[in-house]
Amino acid sequence: MFPRRKECDDINEVINICNDPETKEFFDNSDYDFDGLVIKINEDKFRDQLKETDHHPRRAVAYKFPAQLASTQIVSVDFQVGRT
Repeated sequence: MFPRRKECDDINEVINICNDPETKEFFDNSDYDFDGLVIKINEDKFRDQLKETDHHPRRAVAYKFPAQLASTQIVSVDFQVGRT
């Protein structure tokens, strides 16, 4: 079971978790759809230095998994004219 929260000592540990095949397997086999992880900095001294933008805090970043590719086939197309 993948932990809901994991504390890391350095950026290399974060990268290893993101690239770990067990991480991908957990999310692929979960009952929920996931598209990534949220990486946060918990140490106050770094949080204060990073501050925030108008849009979001810099102490947290979203890591998105690579997009999954799939093929599909168009079976039919219906055209209609509407009146407005």
